[in-house]
Amino acid sequence: MNLKKELLSAYCRARSCITSERSTCLTKLKTWHFVHVQEGENVRRRSEQEIDKARKYALNKFAEEILPVVIDNLERALEMADKTDMNHQKR
Repeated sequence: MNLKKELLSAYCRARSCITSERSTCLTKLKTWHFVHVQEGENVRRRSEQEIDKARKYALNKFAEEILPVVIDNLERALEMADKTDMNHQKR
């Protein structure tokens, strides 16, 4: 009987140890999963911010490059309008 109690006690200790190890392992896995999910979210958010910055920069750059052309065309159009008005007034 004494042997039976010792075996049962050893079995219970071993089972408790395994359960504890499982719990520790599960906690570590949950922590690892959470950290990597958060890292993925951070990468996604940073990527979206970089894309927004690139779009704004591209639009700003385009506007800076096209503005002189637009102003030049507007000045020429105004000159032509003035010449047309002068020609109509002479008639």
